[in-house]
Amino acid sequence: MPATTLAKLIRRRQITSTEIVELYIDRIVDVNPLVNAIVQTAFAKALDESNRIDELMKSDTFETDPRYAVEKMPFLGVPITCKEIIFVKGLSATAGLKSRIGHVCKEDAEVVKCMKAAELSSSVLPILVS
Repeated sequence: MPATTLAKLIRRRQITSTEIVELYIDRIVDVNPLVNAIVQTAFAKALDESNRIDELMKSDTFETDPRYAVEKMPFLGVPITCKEIIFVKGLSATAGLKSRIGHVCKEDAEVVKCMKAAELSSSVLPILVS
């Protein structure tokens, strides 16, 4: 399902961000042993952020005008994955080089910052690097 469709379902309160993140985690746990594609996960942080977004969605302070939400938070509550060469704060970033083993990103790459740069401090949820 496209990310924009997932975000629309979250904005319409037809599914919660936490439910989506949990579905992604379950699928990753099932499939990764077969493909060995995951370098590091951020499941706990993604779940914390999804819970925060779900609470916001329940509150009276959330702006429900669909045009506002689409413009300001097009990927609200949607989990994303990043290749390990794209830095995600707090996650591994070896870029496939043995000399970078143990390197942890101190800040997000510009593309990750742009994805997060909505009204919320973190409207997308980086869930892993692969």
